[in-house]
Amino acid sequence: MPHTPAKTHSKKKNPKIAAIASFFIPGLGQIYNGEIRKGIGFIIIAILFVSLWLFLIQERHMTGPIVVASGACVLFWIGSMYDAYKTAKDLSSMIQQEMPGQRDRSMDLLK
Repeated sequence: MPHTPAKTHSKKKNPKIAAIASFFIPGLGQIYNGEIRKGIGFIIIAILFVSLWLFLIQERHMTGPIVVASGACVLFWIGSMYDAYKTAKDLSSMIQQEMPGQRDRSMDLLK
């Protein structure tokens, strides 16, 4: 059965905040979205990628693996930001669908 985070969260998430959080630490945006296990997994993977990259950087004659490890790090980093953004956007739209008319009533109060 697929995990549906919207059922466990009632607060809308800001996709920009999720992406910015993952910009600084891959996995932090997932944790912000309420996907704790996924976020911790992303953090662990990021640590492994950076550790591998730092190890390879010390071995200066291994240019090919350094380039591959660098590319993998960058792709993972970008993927983490995209996943955090998309998940926050999906969560917010699901929550909005569960509470139809919520925005309309709040705008009426301001008039």
